[in-house]
Amino acid sequence: MRWLIVGAMGMVVGILGWSGFRPLASASSELPKWQKAAVAIWEALTAEQRQKVLQPFDAPFRREIRLPGSPRPGILIGTLNADQQALVVQLVRVLCSEKGAEKVLALMSQEQQVPEPKGVGSYTLTFFGDPKGEPFAVRIAGHHLTLLRSRGDEWLGPVVLGSNPHLNNTKDWLWDGEETLAVQLWQALTDEQRKRAHDPTARPDAFRGAPSEFAGLPVQALSEAQKRLVKQLVEERLRVLASDWAQEFREALKAEGGIEALTLAYAGNPVRPIAQGGRFAYRLRGRTFRMEFWNWHGHMHLILEARR
Repeated sequence: MRWLIVGAMGMVVGILGWSGFRPLASASSELPKWQKAAVAIWEALTAEQRQKVLQPFDAPFRREIRLPGSPRPGILIGTLNADQQALVVQLVRVLCSEKGAEKVLALMSQEQQVPEPKGVGSYTLTFFGDPKGEPFAVRIAGHHLTLLRSRGDEWLGPVVLGSNPHLNNTKDWLWDGEETLAVQLWQALTDEQRKRAHDPTARPDAFRGAPSEFAGLPVQALSEAQKRLVKQLVEERLRVLASDWAQEFREALKAEGGIEALTLAYAGNPVRPIAQGGRFAYRLRGRTFRMEFWNWHGHMHLILEARR
């Protein structure tokens, strides 16, 4: 009898294998890499910590852009143990490119002029929705930083970056590559183009996350060489993000019509980088794609968001 059962099971296995049947993959194996990194944190949290970190996916503050370094809903990273904090750092490395992660961790470590916890520990981690399913979003937020990545959401971001150049703690200025390109683009404009692109009434902190009535200069009206500079500017920002996340922003921009569907606007005096005393802002904006850079009290602030 045992021989008959084993033989029958062997026949079933053989038939299933021949027919192309494959066992169903576990739910976690189907998750994107960034969500797997979030799940690793979730599984390392206590029940009390999970209660703090988890918020409804439709929480009204999920996509807020808040620049000051005050606590957000969620769990303060500094209250996690060393192993849990290491998992959060790994999440940053998964959300960003290798170079981007180093820059993000450097700007987080600038937060030393705050009560304990300082540095990375002063930022807040928040989960929205179902950590092991969809919809889901994970956010790391605090002073000069918001990394919000989601599934089952029509929006990408916001991604908020920044730094205080006076507390520079890296070999180079964190966002000097983008600043340099923005200055080069301004210098490449003709006098007539500058008149259309420059908002003379706006300060260097213009476009600070708020709608602006100033239309600016359509990128479509630029020369091919100038358009290449615009594309380089966008790519410089996307280079901070992990390749798959950056590609989602590229696809969202393509759906709007590409860089030619954007308008370009400047404010302040865009003749030199902030580290050299420059005080300026710029913005590339489409129907839903928004990329900004502005200066507030000598601090850099960068915002990026788009609709899928």
